[in-house]
Order: sequence, then C-alpha cells, then structure tokens
Amino acid sequence: VRRRERSTVERKGSEVSKGERGAAGMAAAAALTHADVEQLEARLNSHPNESATQRKLLACLRALKFRRPDLVARCGLPLLAAGGRALGKAEVWDVREQVYLACLELHMFDHAEAQLLMLQDKFPKSFRVRGLSGMLSEARGGASGISRQTATKHYEDAVAIYDGIIKDEPANAFARKRKSCAMRGLGSPEAIASSVGLLNEYLELYPTDVESWRELAELYLENGHVEAAKFALEEVLMLSPVNYVNHTMLADTLYTLGDHATARKYYAQSLELNGTPTNARASMGMILCTTALNGKRGASTEEKSTNTALFECGKLALMDCYAHLPANNGGKEVSKLAKRWLKMAA
Repeated sequence: VRRRERSTVERKGSEVSKGERGAAGMAAAAALTHADVEQLEARLNSHPNESATQRKLLACLRALKFRRPDLVARCGLPLLAAGGRALGKAEVWDVREQVYLACLELHMFDHAEAQLLMLQDKFPKSFRVRGLSGMLSEARGGASGISRQTATKHYEDAVAIYDGIIKDEPANAFARKRKSCAMRGLGSPEAIASSVGLLNEYLELYPTDVESWRELAELYLENGHVEAAKFALEEVLMLSPVNYVNHTMLADTLYTLGDHATARKYYAQSLELNGTPTNARASMGMILCTTALNGKRGASTEEKSTNTALFECGKLALMDCYAHLPANNGGKEVSKLAKRWLKMAA
C-alpha cells in the first residue's frame, strides 16, 4: 500500500512538474518579441558558427511563428549537418520540419528532400509527414523556369497525396487545406472553382480558421466576386481584429464596391493600429476615400470638415512613408511625384 501511495504521489508530482514546465514554456513564448529576433540575428552575424545562438534563434522563430526562411536555413542546416548534437532528442525533429518548410519556401529542393527522407524514415506512418511530401510537390509546381505542363504534373501529384490522406483520415484538416491550395495552383477555371468549394466545405467544419477565410477572400477577389470577398474578409476581421492588414483588405474591397464612407472607417482603423511608414496603402486609401466623399453632392459642412481632417491625416502618413525612401535620385523623384499628386487631390 505504501509503495502504491508513493507511486501515486510521485506520479502526481511528475504531472504537476510537467504542467509547470508547460506553463513556463508558454509564458516564455509570450514574452518573446521581434526585438529578440533582431538581437539574436545580430549575435549570429558576429558569431556565425555559434550553435547556441542558432538554436535559440530557431526556437524564437518557432514560438513567434515568424516567416524568416533565410534565417531558418542559415541556422538549421549547420545544426542538422552536425547530426543535431546541439539539439534535444525531440527538438531535432521540430527543427527538421522547420528547416524543411524553409527550404521549400527558398526552393532549396535538394536540402528539403534530405530532411523529408529523414522524417519519413522516423515517422513512416505519419499523416503529417505524408502531407509535407505533398507540399514538396506544390513547391516544385510553383518554381520558376519550368513549363506549365511540368507545373501541372507537380500540382496533380500533390492533390493525389492529399486525396490519399483524406481517404485514410477524412477529418484531416491539414490535407483538406493543402488540397485547396494545390487546386488553386492548377489555375484552370474548374480547378479554381473546386478550390473555392473545398475551402467553403472546410470552413463549415472549422469556421475559426482565419487563414482559410483570408485565402477564400483572395480567391474571390481574383475571380471578381467582390461581394463574396467582402463577406469572407468580415469573417477574417472578426477572428483577427488587431491585424491592420485585415482592416486594409476589407477597406480596399469596400472602396471597390463604392462604399467610400465605410471604407474610410476601416482605413482609419488600419492607420490607428499601424501608423508607421510601413502602412502606405491605408494612407493612400484614406486620401482616395476622403477625396471621393468630398466630391459628392449634398455633403454637409460637418462631413466636409471631417473629410478634410482625415485627408490631412492620410496625407501626413503618406508623406512620412515617402520620407523613409532611400536618399537617392529615384527616392527623391518618387517623393516629388507624390507631393505633386497630393496637391492635385487636395
């Protein structure tokens, strides 16, 4: 009985310690910022072969979900080439997948294939690894310098892989999403229509997937279905209200539909969330909306006053964007053109 009690206590203590470690890991991930990535990158530039820095940077990029395939390949490939000795037993497989995806994005297919073979050897029955192999076919289909026929063959191979996964595991969300992307890559009207249908089916099952809603909106916009894109972007905004890009995309769609007053609100919110020189599109949209509204008949004095104030806000933000252009002849010329256009729009 004492041995049983002791084992129960030890087991509970182990569970508590695991929970504490998990909570500590989540807290550490939440504490990371873009500045940490910049600091580690600076350290890597001065100590390019320091495995501890490489490992920390990879972990930081995973935790923050930053897309820096250049850094991932730069850090991960040397660590894996050394046999992963500087990595933990479980961590090495996370890094392999991380490096694999980075190599796909960089079209470093030889390195990607090498990592995929290692993953397939370690996890031969994994649906996720099968899905990763489909992504390799997708990446090959999207590579430059290949014929349309070859690209189509690669995308068809990817679709076949995803179909096999869905057949074996119908609820596999990853395969369903990737199949839609592969169908989009095929590019034919039938394939695009199929991609839209697949995404709508997927979103009925997983309505909180913000990336899929954004993908659906892009598909609608590419095919001229602006009203449908507006609905999809409204869903995106509900799920991710603090991302300024989502506000700008919805504002662009509303502007296209001629709803300048509502578009102005979303451009303003985008500038509120990101008033830095990286948000030139929202600044331009604000200027266009206020100009269009001022040109309408029947606008009240109060409306014109609000538009004038918002026009000035957009103008200052846009000029701030152009002020950060490189101080060369091209940058100066673009700034002059922008100032001339703003005078005409005022």
